[in-house]
Amino acid sequence: MLGGRSEGGSGEEAPAPTAVCSWTGGKDSVHALSRAMERYDVVRLVHVAVREDPNAGRDAVDELVRAQADALGVPLDARRATWDTYADTYRDLLDAGEETHCVLGNVEEAELRAWNDDVCADLGLTPVYPLWDDDPVELVRSFLDAGFEARVVKVDAERVDARWLGEPLDESFLSYLRANDLHPAGEFGEYHTVTVDGPLFDRPVPVEVTGRTRRDGSLIADVVPADA
Repeated sequence: MLGGRSEGGSGEEAPAPTAVCSWTGGKDSVHALSRAMERYDVVRLVHVAVREDPNAGRDAVDELVRAQADALGVPLDARRATWDTYADTYRDLLDAGEETHCVLGNVEEAELRAWNDDVCADLGLTPVYPLWDDDPVELVRSFLDAGFEARVVKVDAERVDARWLGEPLDESFLSYLRANDLHPAGEFGEYHTVTVDGPLFDRPVPVEVTGRTRRDGSLIADVVPADA
């Protein structure tokens, strides 16, 4: 459980509002969690994994997300879904708790924010966007300066050079994105990350890249948990 307490009007500490965090395991959900925990008591993470066969056994991505939650010390509610069942599964997960707020890692994609706003309104949750509309370059730098570490695990094969797949998210990669007029935070699918360490984690979540897969115009790193 992460969070703080705020001063009440009587001088006594009042409990911080409770929140659930929409979790991908990438830099934005981790960064949003880090900022939100200064004001909210984040009691749960929710994660929906989209799979062609949602009934298949757990895979390496499932293991990594659970390892992150364990290292954070925050309970994780995770389910499988197809794209057809994603929205209903996501709503069911959010509705399963008693939190009053929902922390989201959106940066500037207005359509996705509007969708999340509608979901939260339907469920009686107040959406919280700790990263919204911040300068994307400074967002990435503040994530790195805070001591978080992430790996690039998916890139748009048409826009991002394959050499970056599996590499750390760092200033060199940020410079490459800027030089090629790509969104520094990957807000429009340029790249995705997995966070492997940082100040919120009790221990690192080491990973190993064993190969790569091409799917629907993207290159995806075959990432598996590694021995610490």
